[in-house]
Amino acid sequence: KNKIHQFITPYNLQSIEMKNEAKERNIDLNTSTLYNFLGLSVNEDNEAVKKAVSNDDYYKTLEVVVFDEIANYSVKDLSHIKKFIDRYPHIKYFSTGDFNQNKPINDTTIKDYKTYYKNIVYSIFPNRITLKLSKRLKTEEDRNKLNSIKEMIFNDSIPISNVIKKMIALKFIKTT
Repeated sequence: KNKIHQFITPYNLQSIEMKNEAKERNIDLNTSTLYNFLGLSVNEDNEAVKKAVSNDDYYKTLEVVVFDEIANYSVKDLSHIKKFIDRYPHIKYFSTGDFNQNKPINDTTIKDYKTYYKNIVYSIFPNRITLKLSKRLKTEEDRNKLNSIKEMIFNDSIPISNVIKKMIALKFIKTT
């Protein structure tokens, strides 16, 4: 049986780059944006509307769907994802993402947005793996530098000027 895996990205360029990287490795990978995958377009009021085309036959052939960069989707987009998952329970679903980034533009005005958003994502994807070790960094020293910077960046009581000074001292930022 030919198992079909689909990767969904928030941005078109990201989808194209992912597809090209897979092609360079001789991997056949299906990628698309969320709206393209779900057959949605945006109307003049900037609302998602369903196109007349149905992808139902294709959806039935899918075994795995991965929603990449889940924290880049709006709350409304998450509701589209949840409806899709409920409609096609035979598919295995995964998401990737980092909640320590800016929220999507024009999203909800909830005060504790990060907690609110995480709760929505966790309700859609109840099983999760939290990766804590950056494989991009080759030494323990570099990992410690990164962790130090992350702790300062996400600590609202530390002025940004102090964070920048620390980043320069750790040689994360080069000055001329």
